[in-house]
Amino acid sequence: MFQNSSGFHIDGGQFYNIHGDHNEITNVYMHDLLRNASVLHAAHNSGERVKNAPRCMSGTREDVISTIMTWIHNKFVPPSNQRILWLHGLAGEGKSAIAQTVAENLCAEKRTSDLIPKLAASFFFSRAHEDRSSAARVFPTIAYQLSNNLPGARDVILRALQEDSSILDLSPNDQLERLIVQPLRLLELTSNVMDVKKLGMSYSVIMIEALDECNDCTSIVQPLVAMSTLLPHLFKIIITSRPESGIHDCFWESITCGITHPLALGDFDARADICSYLVTSFSEIRRRNRRRMTTVPDSFQWPSQDVIDRFVEKSAGLFLYAASIIRFVDHWFESPARRLSKLLTSQPPVSTLLKDHPYAPLDHLYTHILSTIQDYISTLHAVLGPVMSLLVPLSIRDLSTLLSPYVDADEVAAVLERLQPVLRLSSSWNLESPEPIQIYHQSLREFMNDRRRSGNFYLNPSSPHVKLTNCCFHIMAKMLRYNICQLPSHLIQTQNNEGHILDARREEHIPGSLRYACQYWAQHLLLSSLSVAGARQYLDEFIDSNLLHWIECMSLIGRLGKAVQALRLLSNQKRFGSHADIFMDCETFILAFYHQISTAPLAVHLVALPACPRGNGNADCVPLTWDELLRRTVKARDTQPSMLDDDDDIQSHNLLRNVSSRTDVRGNWSVPLAKVLPESITQGNCCGCEESMEE
Repeated sequence: MFQNSSGFHIDGGQFYNIHGDHNEITNVYMHDLLRNASVLHAAHNSGERVKNAPRCMSGTREDVISTIMTWIHNKFVPPSNQRILWLHGLAGEGKSAIAQTVAENLCAEKRTSDLIPKLAASFFFSRAHEDRSSAARVFPTIAYQLSNNLPGARDVILRALQEDSSILDLSPNDQLERLIVQPLRLLELTSNVMDVKKLGMSYSVIMIEALDECNDCTSIVQPLVAMSTLLPHLFKIIITSRPESGIHDCFWESITCGITHPLALGDFDARADICSYLVTSFSEIRRRNRRRMTTVPDSFQWPSQDVIDRFVEKSAGLFLYAASIIRFVDHWFESPARRLSKLLTSQPPVSTLLKDHPYAPLDHLYTHILSTIQDYISTLHAVLGPVMSLLVPLSIRDLSTLLSPYVDADEVAAVLERLQPVLRLSSSWNLESPEPIQIYHQSLREFMNDRRRSGNFYLNPSSPHVKLTNCCFHIMAKMLRYNICQLPSHLIQTQNNEGHILDARREEHIPGSLRYACQYWAQHLLLSSLSVAGARQYLDEFIDSNLLHWIECMSLIGRLGKAVQALRLLSNQKRFGSHADIFMDCETFILAFYHQISTAPLAVHLVALPACPRGNGNADCVPLTWDELLRRTVKARDTQPSMLDDDDDIQSHNLLRNVSSRTDVRGNWSVPLAKVLPESITQGNCCGCEESMEE
């Protein structure tokens, strides 16, 4: 800028010597970009899942684990080139526990040459978490973990992202190739970090668990199979899933070519391990409940070996069956001996059992557990249905608040208390417990969604989404309002990423139930069986009363990008007619002013009117409940922006100047949104509060 300049001098001022490598600054930004695109709690050791992660009890599944570990450590011997191990088995056979145990064993082993981790990356799918079931998030997550765990990988991966950050928006196939395969091949060529000859027979594993819970498993398997041999020889891949036909078809050619090694859990006899698990678990229950089991003499084995053998036989290799029995018997409000007696004398309803179904014993157990609240099936469905259908698990308090249109908190607690054997709940849970609640295993959902198996307990898969749609709109209508965090006017442009003030106010004014409703109402609406007329009724009220309030709230909780995704989903629904056009225009509006709205949540109200077509008279209808700063800013749009000269108006002037420069957006809006936005913020008590914005 000042190159070859002369003949000037500078008086006064302060000079700062700013140190820093431009490349390092860029890398930090790219690393943050990759981090935001990944799913941090999908890793095997993430804080969110590791506490309740299933594991193999010591001394069990040793034959399976030994087979897997041997495959990992075996050196490639031509013509064999097995890069992928596919561990498959029925639901409940213990795939997740085995994968978790293998992952932890690998982490416990010494790193190769103290540099290369034995477990390079992991992604554990879960249908209960929207982001952990998304195919679009898998390879960015693996790339992020590789950049943190593998020496030298960070630079080459971030360089690829710097050259084209749109990689994160591409297909999983392109993400794998350009974000993982190509950078790692470059690292292999330019570094001796991954020299297998020097590292000996050790390899580093990428693990993908529960692939069948991915929303598009084919888009993950096909590129992995196609490109696995292009990865540096250091890497091996372990994938676990159910043996579903679509997944099997993807693996078939690679199995015949020797690239994939299939390992069927059903080929391993699990009876001795299940027996050991039951004996150990029942002994622990008895030890903790001696005072409540006085009718069982100390000299007696409890339960008898005959009972243990009966359970082992019924389990048919499903550890889930054995674990469900233990959770049912080990209940705090009743004697374990009495609970076991009830279970042993229960008879499966003939109508709910398919004799040749592999899960028949599990169905019997589920039927018995649900029968404990047989007289309250409607309440059971009103609670358990949403728990199984939530896109992200909620705490008991947030769940109770969300479901308040259907059941009260006491009813929720009563149902959860009886369903502990099939839910992930701590033994000391209460209505204020912060941990999220979810079903123990996805097989319960499959049981209840199959009328032949569940009988009277059948639950139509779309029914919970109808309830959740209503609950989401109900809580948004009840709680959303203008300036929901009650920020004073001088904080109208408070930066979201600077906000110690915002943090406290968010917690106070935006509870978890409202956060959930704002983020997922659109998905539940589309997953429900609501008629077009029913959906439009919800949308009419939402657009008229809460559209801008919703955008403000989504900005406050840092989910403005998710708002854009929701609007895009809705705008693609042509059956919604003019509503789809409104949502399309609203998406355009947010994208045009994304920076302003994301950094200053209240700006959505400030930019909405100025961004609308001029001359519609709405600026004269600015609500009296808006503070003077906002009113003067909006009214000045059609006069002289230069009139805003006072220091108090500088922040509004700057924002207005940014808005006024977006004439292309204003001029291209379609008629529906041009009408809706002004109306939604100018009619009646649209601000949702009667006091001034100033504090």
